Amino acid sequence: MRTAAFPSQNTRSFLEQALVALLISSILFLALLLLFIVGTQVWYAGRIFPGVSVGGVAVGGLTPAAATTTINDAITYPQSGRILLQDGNNGWTVKPQELGLFLDPGASSQAAFKVGRQGGLYRRLSSQFDAWFRGANAAPVLVFDQRLAYQYLASIARQIDRDVIEASLGVDGVEVVVHSGEVGRSMDIDATLALVSLQIQTLQDGLVPLVIKETPPIILDASEQAEVARSILSQPLTLTMPDGMSAEGAPWVFDQNMLASMLTIERVKEGQGETYQVGLSSQALIGFLSNLAPELLTYPVNARFIFNDETRQLDLLEHAVIGRTLDVEASLH
Repeated sequence: MRTAAFPSQNTRSFLEQALVALLISSILFLALLLLFIVGTQVWYAGRIFPGVSVGGVAVGGLTPAAATTTINDAITYPQSGRILLQDGNNGWTVKPQELGLFLDPGASSQAAFKVGRQGGLYRRLSSQFDAWFRGANAAPVLVFDQRLAYQYLASIARQIDRDVIEASLGVDGVEVVVHSGEVGRSMDIDATLALVSLQIQTLQDGLVPLVIKETPPIILDASEQAEVARSILSQPLTLTMPDGMSAEGAPWVFDQNMLASMLTIERVKEGQGETYQVGLSSQALIGFLSNLAPELLTYPVNARFIFNDETRQLDLLEHAVIGRTLDVEASLH
């Protein structure tokens, strides 16, 4: 026959004491935790919770007023920052404040003060613990007045913008005058403003390339056509009769001054663009040749012969005359 074993009186007493001690410890821990939480809330009732910073500036434990002063003294990027606005080899160094960026230290301190004070109880306590354990960085509150930035960029645009200039070709006396064209340039202020906004949001110094639009002229260079004009005016133009023919007043010479007055410069289509075409006025040449044509006109005359009774042959009485007319159109070419 077996006898059941029961815990001794001493063992039961020890277990009961341990349970009581554990219960009392738990209650005491919860009481202390609650006391700590309540004490923390009371202590930081008008202060920013520990571990909170604004833009890297520690403001934990400070009142909002004190934090405002600290933030204003520490964050000086709007006044001390430098942004380089660049256009090729030209650049303009400007402070963010000149572009309309301002720090609002009061709003920034309020943003820090709200850390751990928003949402339900669990969310608040969790945020407070994270700020104390890991740190919490609130972004500084900045005001960006784009009107000031636009005005500043517009002042730079007035220095950069340049109208399109077409290449020109003309004659002064007997001298050929040529000017090369220039590409037009204009700054896209809106596109540049967008790049400036992105840069200043980083709160760091940096370079912003200006957005420039270029418009090429239809005719950029007329130097080749200018050489053609100089070639025409380089020496007098002489009109002569064909070999074996003569005429009163021949040869006819046009000096450089006359050629300059007859020179024509016209814009003509070339591919997708245009170019200058240089030559002598066909109307002036046609007028001169048309007036000359009657003087050169010769009607044809047949030869005349007579029968010689003695020689029983024909003797030449009058030579034949070959007729001629001036072909104005062919002479132009």
